[in-house]
Amino acid sequence: MRILDQFFQMLDLQLTFLLNLLIGVFAYRTKMITDKNRPHFLSLVLNIFLPAMVFNSFRHLTTDLLKSGLIVLLASFAIYTVTYFIGALAFRDFDDKKKRILHYATLVNNVGFAGQPLSADMFGDIGTIYASIYLVPHRIFMWTVGISVLTTDASANFKSALFKLIRNPSIIALILGLIRGILQIPLPPFVDRSMGQLGAAVSPMAAILIGSIIATLDLNSLFEKGVLRFTFIRLIVIPLAVLAICNLLGLGGPIAGVLTIMTGMPAGTTTALLADSYGLDEQLASKAIFVSTVLSVITVPTLMLFL
Repeated sequence: MRILDQFFQMLDLQLTFLLNLLIGVFAYRTKMITDKNRPHFLSLVLNIFLPAMVFNSFRHLTTDLLKSGLIVLLASFAIYTVTYFIGALAFRDFDDKKKRILHYATLVNNVGFAGQPLSADMFGDIGTIYASIYLVPHRIFMWTVGISVLTTDASANFKSALFKLIRNPSIIALILGLIRGILQIPLPPFVDRSMGQLGAAVSPMAAILIGSIIATLDLNSLFEKGVLRFTFIRLIVIPLAVLAICNLLGLGGPIAGVLTIMTGMPAGTTTALLADSYGLDEQLASKAIFVSTVLSVITVPTLMLFL
């Protein structure tokens, strides 16, 4: 019965996410969100709302949470290392521009915009904490190894990538939240209330913005070979392997749940943005985002049945 409850809880969350995606499509079609103002909305979510949610999640930090958080951190590093090699091997039969995009999309999925809010909705503060810790290796791999996948001149981008990582607002919020939680520094109630309200806006705003990006796609020939192979690996193979290893090691509850949710997320929105920046196949990137995002509404709740 508990398994079915988890399935329907995650299905409800994903359907909420899908509805907000459709609101984002509507907002773009009616020009409330445009190509010109979308970057400002994205900046607001990434630089204010999301860091507020991360910081606020550490207000009830305990020693036990820190110990289990270390497991999540090590697991995340291991997952991204293995995922890099999976992406490198899985698309060798594609031309270079397509191969780079599919490799990057496999490595860098949508854990920040979709996985973190879903983990928070599913498991509360502990889900946010675990997801925030999981995101540390994600950011490292995204701005270092991920960039090296997209360009042949990776060494020239290393310093820039490292600087972006250090000054990332969510990383700063993570560090400040850890300090606040470990030292149990009291803050005025209005500060906690403000952080909580800002954090609550992350999930709907993220989904609406992703929907506004999806609204720009040409929906013809969505299900090409590369998209289908990527979607199968990203949404099914990787999270099922992680879930199986968690069960084998006796890691249940929120740890297994968050790891499964995070690894089961679709392609990250940066895939299309960076594809355009590096002169790669932007259409393929956009199709991978759209198809994997829609299908994750089915696959992620189904994965919850195996927890």
